[in-house]
Amino acid sequence: MEYEDNFVDLGINNIWVLESRIIKFLDDNNKVNEIKYIFKELSSI
Repeated sequence: MEYEDNFVDLGINNIWVLESRIIKFLDDNNKVNEIKYIFKELSSI
């Protein structure tokens, strides 16, 4: 399993937050699968 994170700079005091994560893994048939989680709602920060 491996993952790739994407961070975004809020532009305030050098604060970075996780915007998305892609998780790559092999299924039972050794086929590569990707799941992407997107965290777009940052207005509460």
